[in-house]
Amino acid sequence: MRSLALTLVLAVGLAACGASSVESTTTLTLAEPTPVATEAVTTEPLPALDWAVCVDAECATLTVPLDHDDPSAGTIDLEVTRLRAEEPDRRIGVLFFNPGGPGAPGVPLWQGAFSNDLLRRFDVVSWNTRGVSAGNEIVCVQDPAFFRDLDPTPDTPKETQAIEQRTAEFVDGCLSGSAHMLPHVSTVSTAKDMDLIREALGEEQISYLGLSYGSALGSVYATLFPTRVRAMVLDGAFILGSDDLTSERNLVAEGLLTAALDDCAANKHCAFNHDGDPYSAFDELVTALDEAPIAANGGQIGILGLIDALDWGLRETDGWQPLMRALAAAEDGDGGSLADLAGFADSVFTNQAGVAVSCLDWGTPDPATVQLNYDSIEARIPHLAPIVAPGPFDGCPLPIKPDPPPRIDARGAGPILVIGATGDFPTPLATSRALADQLDDATLLIVEAIGHTSYRPGRFDTRCVTNVVDGYLIDLELPAHESICVHGDPVLHAPGQ
Repeated sequence: MRSLALTLVLAVGLAACGASSVESTTTLTLAEPTPVATEAVTTEPLPALDWAVCVDAECATLTVPLDHDDPSAGTIDLEVTRLRAEEPDRRIGVLFFNPGGPGAPGVPLWQGAFSNDLLRRFDVVSWNTRGVSAGNEIVCVQDPAFFRDLDPTPDTPKETQAIEQRTAEFVDGCLSGSAHMLPHVSTVSTAKDMDLIREALGEEQISYLGLSYGSALGSVYATLFPTRVRAMVLDGAFILGSDDLTSERNLVAEGLLTAALDDCAANKHCAFNHDGDPYSAFDELVTALDEAPIAANGGQIGILGLIDALDWGLRETDGWQPLMRALAAAEDGDGGSLADLAGFADSVFTNQAGVAVSCLDWGTPDPATVQLNYDSIEARIPHLAPIVAPGPFDGCPLPIKPDPPPRIDARGAGPILVIGATGDFPTPLATSRALADQLDDATLLIVEAIGHTSYRPGRFDTRCVTNVVDGYLIDLELPAHESICVHGDPVLHAPGQ
């Protein structure tokens, strides 16, 4: 998922300019929006999936409607993968998994994402969502660094013109290669695909584990198909369309950046130490990159590249020192390390389906609301404020009508486990709490740790979360609402402890 979230639209990230400022040379005819159906069923039974061995699992292809509201519009194929339960005689059922994004590939299966207990008891099923599966990919540009030398807060006509030109090229690339798919990759459409996969598997109900954007998909599915849910874990959660998402992310990101700079200031061997004042050095580097991009691996990197590097480097404490070294090199005019870190980020350009998904789910926010949200936190984000100020990268660049989900409540789906971490800036604890409050029946698990999403089986320091998630998915046992897991402590703490 697009993470540092220094923009208002999830996954559109820094690639999304306001559509009103760009005139595309290609037109797109859109289907009229239709009401969202719940508990939908197909009129004809789906054929059983034809499984074949692939990459330590099984793979199959499922044909689904391009437009769920208009079957005559044609079909697309989705790549599906399954790992059979290791103990068939103790099999509970199927566990659907979405790793995030939107648009992160689910094939091949992320086997390291599951505990041994889950692998013994469930058939684990994942898939490449529409816009990602082979044959219906959304591809707009080939260069992952397409926008990274641009200034997201332009203050000259030349900088503004560069953004408008590059965005027009991006939009034309989307329309020329993927126009038929763009209106049909909303989260609502993917949730309906998910139910067709369930049906093709012959399962009455599913269990589900969704990470980051996967939590949004899960909450939409549980709202549309509540009786199909046996158990659901939403790890690193948020509400689609929330106006507070970006503000909360920027607040948490500022806190993590300050903590990383504090760590560097206390360590004289830190590459960015600057005699104990890396804070001023960071602000000066931002000013320098704002004035002009620097050389990076045969290209250039500017503020957008810095944002992508922060996106990756701040997620985990293990990334702080590599980030500090990259900042120090950038001071000397070498942006190669920054570009390397930026390349690890969930850049929208490695998964361009995410742009269309976010356009459909969110649309373009009201500029006044964007400015108001920024004004409300500007004083609290002194280091990030200059690079997250409202500008042309807020909103949706594509000329497609939104297809937003219904109000999320999952009424009738039964208890859902929502997980939020105190140091997760892509999906802050506040947004997980907001989703838990909005769902009809949800339990919030609070994790005191730095990192994006919290279920990481096989690690000693995350055993508490693993025990809670496995206990719920296997035995349907939930802790008290707002119980706490502390990083490195396997003991579950009661609420408020």
